[in-house]
Amino acid sequence: MIPVKDTVTSQGIPFATTSIIVVNLVLFYQEVKYGQQFILPLSVSPYDIYLYLVEGKGSFLGIHKAIFVSGFLHGGYLHIFFNMLFLYVFGPAVEKAFGTARYVLFYITAVFVSFYTYCLVHPETHIPIIGA
Repeated sequence: MIPVKDTVTSQGIPFATTSIIVVNLVLFYQEVKYGQQFILPLSVSPYDIYLYLVEGKGSFLGIHKAIFVSGFLHGGYLHIFFNMLFLYVFGPAVEKAFGTARYVLFYITAVFVSFYTYCLVHPETHIPIIGA
């Protein structure tokens, strides 16, 4: 089922949810416009983590910046459409329940947890992680 509404209502504009959606859409526009030349410098794969930990290649800050940015990149029109739809429908209720600061922290934490979980399941892949 495709969500169209939530039973929890929120008052006012959900600032964090709206901001996250706008950032996602702006970055997706850049992805479509510039393609690989935009994505590759911002991408990171589980193999990059291996290279950093075992061989010392890359930097801690660079790796984690790429992981953070990967949470705002999407692999295609359907990917961004459904992610933004679910965020639009359910995000305001979660933001209201958590509060704006904790909601943003939750979103960022989810990006890192999902990346490192993927690394544990697929440590050998060289394919960059894209998407929240």
